[in-house]
Amino acid sequence: MLHILTILAALSQASTLSIDTPKNAAEAFAALEGNWQGQLEYRDYQTDRMQAIPLSVEFDTIPDETTFVQRSNFTDPGFPVRITTLVNAVGETVNVANSRAGREFETYAQTARITDALDGDNWTMTLFRIDKDDNRPAAIREVMIRNQGSLTITKEVDFLDDDVAEWTFRNRVTLAAQ
Repeated sequence: MLHILTILAALSQASTLSIDTPKNAAEAFAALEGNWQGQLEYRDYQTDRMQAIPLSVEFDTIPDETTFVQRSNFTDPGFPVRITTLVNAVGETVNVANSRAGREFETYAQTARITDALDGDNWTMTLFRIDKDDNRPAAIREVMIRNQGSLTITKEVDFLDDDVAEWTFRNRVTLAAQ
């Protein structure tokens, strides 16, 4: 769940501003600046059931135009959660640092690829990394789809500690620009 929120930080700019077709992750992230509202849907591994919680995200672009700050707010059943994410996108590499009260910083790097880009408000970006999910080694793929004033991010994992090579749905964020 935290990884998907990280990606949001990098991808936020209000759809009222139209930019050229993004050629790299930094340009895609810059296109998302602003406030977004929606929900986070995730698969609870203990119950194997889908859960959905309201989510608000604020995205800011730092003046260097390669660094982005995301502030995400949601209620993790029973208590409010605020996650601040710092994203730096250079070429195909996206470096991420997550901060959540009471936890150590989480940092990782991933590779970004832009596909199906029509313009600044309509594009797809796939982010990939090898990391852990559910405390298991995994290949992690997050597909971000910007369609006008909406943003959908779907996270899938392929666990590396088994003999099965298949992508399994983990969570999805669906947001609308405010």
